[in-house]
Amino acid sequence: MPEPKRRLAAALTLFGAIGVWLIWFVMVNHHLGQFVDSRALAGSYIGAWRVDGGAKTILHTVSMPAAIIFAVLIVLTAWLHGRAHRAIYATVAVLGANLTTQVLKHVVFSRPMWGFSERWDGANTLPSGHTTIAATAAVALVMVTSARWRPLAAWIGATLAFLMGYSTLVAQWHRPSDVAAALLVAATWGWAMVALGAFNDHDRLRGKPVMYPEQSHPIAKAARVGTALLGWLALLSLIASIVVAGIATVTSGVGIALIDHTPASTLPTSWLGDMLWYATGAGLCLSIATGMMWSLLYLNPPPTLPEEF
Repeated sequence: MPEPKRRLAAALTLFGAIGVWLIWFVMVNHHLGQFVDSRALAGSYIGAWRVDGGAKTILHTVSMPAAIIFAVLIVLTAWLHGRAHRAIYATVAVLGANLTTQVLKHVVFSRPMWGFSERWDGANTLPSGHTTIAATAAVALVMVTSARWRPLAAWIGATLAFLMGYSTLVAQWHRPSDVAAALLVAATWGWAMVALGAFNDHDRLRGKPVMYPEQSHPIAKAARVGTALLGWLALLSLIASIVVAGIATVTSGVGIALIDHTPASTLPTSWLGDMLWYATGAGLCLSIATGMMWSLLYLNPPPTLPEEF
């Protein structure tokens, strides 16, 4: 694997770790952040009855035993296809990310009582465990899939991760910050595995003859289109989230509160404001889910042997 990409993966790992902490610090440890998160949670109730049945079905299906079973299947399948190297790294990512989420949620992070949408037991909910399970499954899937199906696996993984996170929002199990942090935890472990050498098995393929040019092969063309579309979706959803967040900041009074330190408890609430914050959170989660999948495609070196397709 090219050394620059390994260094980029290491930089992304640091970025992800800092990002998880920043999400907690801004959205949980600060009263304005909790206010925004609580309004997004209130916004999730609007129209939730239309989709919460399916969302709860998804939530009750996914569990920690399911993640362990999936990791075992990943190892066995990849091993049978000659990808034991990547299977090991994928398993470490799955187990490491889920353990990290539980430690962060129950040991490291706390939730100060600012008076916004508290749980009955006062427990911290960041990061989301269900979202972490789905997101790490997506990361593992992309890491071990062959180049022929890797972009498709990335799309499936991004969809799985986002739908799981969105289901927790619809069912009011989690706030957007919980989901965003969980997605970043999974992405961080994926990037860390790349930095440590998860994709180095391509090195042994260099110098071997190639039966067809990668750039002109129809599957390669489809892979490039799928990868580009995934990247554009990540970028556009991020831009949309920023724009909507800006509108919500102005219309809800949060911008003024940041300047003059107005107590969040005195800020006005409205149906429109709740919807804007909810849309911002959902859009940001979509951007992270698609962005982490795109980044793994970018970090994965192109194949040099036809059977890799």
